[in-house]
Amino acid sequence: MFESTSQITIDSCVFPTGFYYKLDKSKEISQVKISNSIVNQFYKPAWGMDGDLILGGMNLSLELRNVKFDCDTIVGCWLKIGGKEPPMAHKYVVGDNDIDRILFKDCLFRTDISFDGLNCPTSFDVVNCKFEGDISFSKVIIPLSSNVYFKWENFSNKLSFINRNWRFKYNDLGEFVGLVVLPMYKHKAIDDTAISNTVFYDEFTAIYNEFITIYKERGDIKSRNACYKELKDFETRRLKYLWKTEGGSTHFLNWQLNVFLKYFAEYGTSPIRSLIVSFWVILCFAVVYFFSKSDWDNINRQSLIKQARQMMGYFSSEQKLDDFYSETYKEDLASYSEFKSEIKAMKKEVPFFFLMLLKPLYYLSVVKHRMSSFAYRKMEILSGKWSDLSDRRKFVTGTLVSVGIFSYLTYLLLFRALNSIMLSVNTFSTLGFGDIPVGGATRYVAIIEGFIGWFLLSIFSVSLISQILQS
Repeated sequence: MFESTSQITIDSCVFPTGFYYKLDKSKEISQVKISNSIVNQFYKPAWGMDGDLILGGMNLSLELRNVKFDCDTIVGCWLKIGGKEPPMAHKYVVGDNDIDRILFKDCLFRTDISFDGLNCPTSFDVVNCKFEGDISFSKVIIPLSSNVYFKWENFSNKLSFINRNWRFKYNDLGEFVGLVVLPMYKHKAIDDTAISNTVFYDEFTAIYNEFITIYKERGDIKSRNACYKELKDFETRRLKYLWKTEGGSTHFLNWQLNVFLKYFAEYGTSPIRSLIVSFWVILCFAVVYFFSKSDWDNINRQSLIKQARQMMGYFSSEQKLDDFYSETYKEDLASYSEFKSEIKAMKKEVPFFFLMLLKPLYYLSVVKHRMSSFAYRKMEILSGKWSDLSDRRKFVTGTLVSVGIFSYLTYLLLFRALNSIMLSVNTFSTLGFGDIPVGGATRYVAIIEGFIGWFLLSIFSVSLISQILQS
């Protein structure tokens, strides 16, 4: 037991049976410092009341550094910081008045802790602490300034209402002799009771919003987003409960919308996640387009059959690759010759400088075809019919042809995949961009993707703007 002083300092102490401080209201405590100490149990005074460390006085500064409160929460032990409640059983600390400054650093709290009713107007700092029990944070007044520092990871999934039923105990003469303490009750934000009870739900929501405001004022976006996501999870569970108990399409749609927003953008806090999900949506639609007919590349059964027939004609005839090339593009070559004749015929009918521009256009076209023809002559591997070749020549030629066909098919697959992805990106990012280069039922798939893209990109934009404004 400690007598009242203006300042209490405890350093490097171990309290295997707890400690008890009796409040002397004639004196005011201005500062309490406890460091490098361990509190294992409680002390019980002779008059029957469970032990408390009572810290009273206005403008109190409470500082805990490297303190370990080691009490199993199952037995009902809990730590009370601040507030104006009368002494109750199983409390480490009861603040009889407001606590002006709080600093917890490198502490371990293996017990439930309550800040209910705390008024801490100057500073509230929690640095590198670990809370293993539940935390009650109802009706707390703390400054919205740079003098507040605690990360949401300290309180995540630990918010609760901790309370104990009690009544005064009097003797036969009517004199107060103590308190009769009934079993403690505790409701957590992650329990079903909080979502089924409107009063608890509203109170927990208010606490979450208080934390969100604090983190927003401090510019701690990470903690703000983490707290906001936990609040939205709480809301989602509430909507699910309302739908199951009251029914109605509104509750169901709001519940499913929250489920979707959590998956797509973590309730609008992660634009990057929304981009990743959008990317996978684009790839899924690209797979559909890959196996559908497209006017962008004209890669279909008819074109492949046409090229196969050309190859069969090449192997069964005396024609060379250059001959097939010339036959394929003979109309283009003829048009170039006609174009050259027209240039000569119009020599005196058009300005000279205009003819000087047309001649390079003709020569470039001719040079391109001549280079292609030269390349085909160099790639000639047959020089006759396939049936006239020797077995060794057939083996070499067949190997080269197989490699060429495999390379060409690989090129077609890569080209088709690229076109499918580009088509999906175009459809996803633009709703109603004109003539859709696909046919049949795939046209309706493209329209569906366009609507999905418009919807998802809208959510992404809102998420991005929200994070930018908070920064």
